[in-house]
Amino acid sequence: MSIELRNKIIEQFTLDKEQTISRLAKSTMTDAADVRAVLSQLKKEAIVDKVGRSGWVLLVPNLKPSNDNPLIPSNVTYIDHSGVLSKLRKAYDMGMHALLIGPAGVGKTAAIQKVAEMAGVPMRTTNFSLRTREHHFIGRLDTKHDGTLYFKRGPLIESMLEGGIWYGDEINTAESDCLVRLDSALDHRRNVEAEGEFYQAAENFWAVSSINPLDRYHPGTKELPGQLLSRYEIKIHVSYPEPQIEYTIIKEHVPKVAEYSTTMMDVLDTFHRLRDSAELPYHPTIRESITVAKLLVAGLTPVQALTMSFVDVYTQWGVSTARQVEEFIQSRMADVMFQNRR
Repeated sequence: MSIELRNKIIEQFTLDKEQTISRLAKSTMTDAADVRAVLSQLKKEAIVDKVGRSGWVLLVPNLKPSNDNPLIPSNVTYIDHSGVLSKLRKAYDMGMHALLIGPAGVGKTAAIQKVAEMAGVPMRTTNFSLRTREHHFIGRLDTKHDGTLYFKRGPLIESMLEGGIWYGDEINTAESDCLVRLDSALDHRRNVEAEGEFYQAAENFWAVSSINPLDRYHPGTKELPGQLLSRYEIKIHVSYPEPQIEYTIIKEHVPKVAEYSTTMMDVLDTFHRLRDSAELPYHPTIRESITVAKLLVAGLTPVQALTMSFVDVYTQWGVSTARQVEEFIQSRMADVMFQNRR
């Protein structure tokens, strides 16, 4: 799907929220079949819906980026290859807090940013880790210039008060004793107590978080407490797309990679199989796929692109591990030949 055509069609909907395929084809000077394909994708993303026999209507009230608030994401590239975005949209519309479960680098954060962009609301993020404490998302006492104390609100309370989106990134890397502070914000009480005051969430406040799998590829992850899991009413699994869909995603980020489609598809097929390997200490993510595409477009050879973006990371586990990966890639890609490592 052409991102240019997609943007043209969205622009027409911002001018008039009710459209037909024939009107869109005429206004965008595009074949009706191509317009129909874009509309089908936008329908999956819950951006438009079909009405009657030939009508289409805009479902999202604000698709244009806001230049007034930097907390509202804009120009987010996300292809809803497995329905994650449409599920998140439904959860947001219903005011149900959501939890995304999946490995690193599959687009969990991008999907949430896209929801915030489509809704036209600010999004605040807390990046969790083993060192995260409650003041990182609740807030803490601070000192003004004149020496007086005041409570500096954290991103969770700010999002609650403004009716925005609060995103807890990788919350299952934090200790459970600080996560318990989320309980009252995410259940029927919808409030947080801090320094003797209660902060009540606005009606449109929505919390969404992501967690990584409990495996050796995501060190530091822990089981979420049961009472917190239950407060995220919606749980959505996110996985890597098939190579052909991943190629479509990459083209949105690096359009000129189409000139290297055969090589890129070989890379993606190889990455897809490497992700299934239980022996390797690290798996390539979509980020590596995008990097390979950028390097190919920049004129690097496949060997150079793969080495710089992916293969050399294995040298931290020893040259033999890196060589194992090289041999696997060479078995999948006949035109790729790595130099011998000592």
